[in-house]
Amino acid sequence: MNAMRKILAALLAVCLCATFAADASAALDFPAIRDTGLSGHSTEVLVGLGQRYKTRSAKTYQHQSLFDFDVAAVQAYINANMPIGFTAQATLTVYIASDPADAAVNVSAIQSVNDWVEGDGTGTSGPMLWTLGTADATTLYAQTLYTEPGGVKTVDTVNSVPWTDGAGAVLNSFRDIYDNPSLVNSLTLDYLATMTSGDPVSVVLDDALLTDLLTNANNRGLYTSSGVSINTDLYMREQAAGAFAPTLTIDFVPEPATLSLLAIGGLALIRRRRTT
Repeated sequence: MNAMRKILAALLAVCLCATFAADASAALDFPAIRDTGLSGHSTEVLVGLGQRYKTRSAKTYQHQSLFDFDVAAVQAYINANMPIGFTAQATLTVYIASDPADAAVNVSAIQSVNDWVEGDGTGTSGPMLWTLGTADATTLYAQTLYTEPGGVKTVDTVNSVPWTDGAGAVLNSFRDIYDNPSLVNSLTLDYLATMTSGDPVSVVLDDALLTDLLTNANNRGLYTSSGVSINTDLYMREQAAGAFAPTLTIDFVPEPATLSLLAIGGLALIRRRRTT
């Protein structure tokens, strides 16, 4: 019995040391490396917002905010810093820009074989208002190009790169991505009408969404959407030199087995004290 108690005490000590080692100082922020907004309104499907400082995050599925992270850097940080007996936890934080409202907004994975680009479009005053010869993401195309014959902007349907699903099938628009019920779509950001400009809104990613983000070769980041009619804008990384960029925070939490060992070890020590 003495040998068993010593083993349990040693296990408890190891678990406790690992627990205290993985404190808040181990958390690291990864700001978005690209972001943009899309509009599905019939007059705005070719609007590019790659350099817009804020975008409407969700409105009856007509608007989405897109953001992506340096997943290689995230994975490298996890590999180098995660203690034994722990698992990685990712928290997504976005920042309210204007028009807050009480609403639950979906956070979903972008799964597309064709990648999207963050162009230099900055406004909503008309379609294809980015630099001629470069691409921007729009609702219709992941990489939208246009020509300007006779001074008239015309979408380049031959060279623009369409949105696709995770298997490579060409889609009519980005809407076909969030109309697909098989895609990861299990989390919500809870907006509040009492929020003001600069207030953060956060949600912990579930295992499925984090795994998709880190390991799916056809994952192109995350996006927000909602069937609710709201006008809430989110800040993008262009605002205040990135101070309000969508951010993924990685920290480490004990695995269930680690917590069980802590509980067993604690109960064993309590029992030993009572019987001594």
